[in-house]
Order: sequence, then C-alpha cells, then structure tokens
Amino acid sequence: MKAKTIQKKAYSPGVALGLLLLLGGGAAWAEPLFKVGFVVPSDRDDPFFSQVYKAMQAAASDLNIELVVEFSGRSMPMYARRHGYKMMKNHKPNYFVTGNWPGAAKYHLQEAEELAIKTFVINSPVGANTEFPAGTPRDKLSGWLGQMSPNNFQASYLLADILIKEARQRKLASAGGRVRLIALSGNMEDATATNRLNGLKTRIDGNQDAVLQEVVLAGWQKDTAYRETQRLLEEFPDTAVVWAASDLMAQGAAEAAERAGRKVGEDIVIGGFDWNNENLRDIEKHRLTASVGGHVLEGAWALVLLYDYHKGIDFARELGTSFESSMYAITTGNIEQYARLAEGMDWDSIDFTRFSKALNPEIKGYDFSLPMLFKALADDTAVADNSEVDVKSDKKH
Repeated sequence: MKAKTIQKKAYSPGVALGLLLLLGGGAAWAEPLFKVGFVVPSDRDDPFFSQVYKAMQAAASDLNIELVVEFSGRSMPMYARRHGYKMMKNHKPNYFVTGNWPGAAKYHLQEAEELAIKTFVINSPVGANTEFPAGTPRDKLSGWLGQMSPNNFQASYLLADILIKEARQRKLASAGGRVRLIALSGNMEDATATNRLNGLKTRIDGNQDAVLQEVVLAGWQKDTAYRETQRLLEEFPDTAVVWAASDLMAQGAAEAAERAGRKVGEDIVIGGFDWNNENLRDIEKHRLTASVGGHVLEGAWALVLLYDYHKGIDFARELGTSFESSMYAITTGNIEQYARLAEGMDWDSIDFTRFSKALNPEIKGYDFSLPMLFKALADDTAVADNSEVDVKSDKKH
C-alpha cells in the first residue's frame, strides 16, 4: 500500500490553510480535480452516516477531490427541499451524491439536472414509479449517472437465517419446534425498511422452523426500539430472536431484553444492520449475534467511480447504471477476522486510489468487496465471503 503524502491531505480547506500558515505560504498546492457535494441526512453523531461521511472524506483526499459536506439533521423535508438545493446553488459542485431517503432524491435529481450538475445515488435506490417518473439513470435525466445500493432483501434474508439457526443451536425453539421472533423495522415509507422486512418474511415463509410474532415500526431510533421491545417481550415472553433493521435499534432491543431479565446472547438472540462499532464489539463479547453491512462504504466507492468517469472511464460499461454493493455478515463465528473493524476503522488507512481503473490500468474489473478492502489495508487475514445466500423462494422483491 502506497504511503499517503501531505499533498493528498491538502484538499480539506481547514487542513490546507493550517499547513500554508505553518509553511509561510510558500508551498504550491495542486488544485482539486473536481468538486462533489453531499448532504448527510442525519446528525454528526449518527453512528452510521458519520462513518459514511468519514469514508468519503478519506477517499476524496486520496483522489484529489474537493468534497463539500453538510449535515442536515433528521428533518427529511427540510433536507430534501433546502439543504441540497442550497448547496448546489452556493457551491456549484460538478457532481452531487444523494440517496432516496424519504423526500430527497426526487428533488435533488431534478434540481441538479436544471443546474447541469451530474448526480449519483447511493444507499437507497430510486425506482421507476409513478410518483417519480424519471425512469432509470441516463434515461429521462441525462445527468443522473448511476446508483449503487445494497441488496437489502438478500442481506435481510441472510441476517434472519443466521439468527434463526443460532437460536435453534441454542435450543431456544418453542414447544412447537419453531423459533419465535419479533421484528423492529424502520419507517413505512422507507424502501430500505420495506426490502429488509420482505427479506425477513421470505426467510420465514419459505421454511417451517420459525414464526414471526409481530413487526413494529421503531423509526430507526434506539429509544423507540427499547420501548417497543419492552412491550413485545411482555406480550410474547417466549421470544427467542429479535431481528432489527438497524444496529442502533438492535442496541435498544438488547438493553430492553436485559432490563427484562433476559441473557442476551444466551436465551435471546439479537442482530441488525450497519456494522456499528459498538455492535461489532458486542459481537466480540457474544452479546449480540450478527451485523450485516458494507454499504457504509458506498459514498467512498461512488467517489472512485466518479473519478474514473471524470477521467473518461465510464463505469456503466462494466457495471451498468444501477448496481448493488457487497453486503457481508459479521457474526460471533467470524468476528476475529474483522477485529480491525470492531476496533473502529481508520478510513485514512485505506488507499482508495487502488480501486480506480484510471490510476491502475491493470485492473480488469471493479472489486469493492470486503476481502479486497482488507487487501488494501495490507491485511493478509483470510476473509470468508458470506455475502451470498440461497433465497429459496420465487417471490418477487
């Protein structure tokens, strides 16, 4: 892995200004290749999106991209209508990265098109529907270059499968021989929550080893998940598994279960999504059972693709314009391989230039997998690929 230089870190305005002052203004700094705007749809302390932002910062620094970032808080309508448009008008980025979080993408894509700013969607895909009839990337909106999103259906199926099998191994099935679950979902209007819930239901419907007792909407919030889990455990005391649509809600469920006298990781099995550091550390302690993630890096991967596009290498020739990011399950069975993630990833330790075709002509295809990520960290630890799961169902999702 090549060493990083001071010049590569000079594209954060605050860092650049500080170094120039220290050096008496005598250093010559290369201009960034282009500018990318991104409005984080949450607060700075959000355990998931704060890591998305930090990974993007690291990739932008490596690739000499000026990244303009603003945190919008959790007010989605304001985020959609004001923050993104204001950033585009004031900063005039060459590219704008957004996501189909409730109320966001349909505004951002249209506004960017009017301003001749190219766009890329991450995390939650935009579907061709009557509410937002934009078709697919590069169809009706030529500036909408592409979108990358996790296969939430398959990832959820995988998580449910892991949790159910762990419960059965611990002999937590009820008298009827089936494992009893409760589920904590996000928001009703959120495509991510819907796809994850569909994956869970497909795993249960396609087998005879588990039963879903109730699904509640916890709005991605830890405190709501805590309250709802308290209520559900009183109503369904034979619950053996709590499936949570996010790690933050899994933490709330674990605290509620312990408050109810349950031994988390022993007589009740809990897992979620996102690879939050706290959850990975709890998996190390065998308190939580699993976390499915990988999409935390989508913003960074988008910058790699935009860099190559800017250099004349169109990612669509290999990937198409709508494609999926890799998702992996970190569990009590493989956590030792992922200790570096559990300790809290230093995204600056990754050399993101290694993933660019423009900078590495020998690359035959894009590989944004977890094994390749660890290789970029100069980590020789073997990483098991558990991103695939046999979904035994012909249901559409």
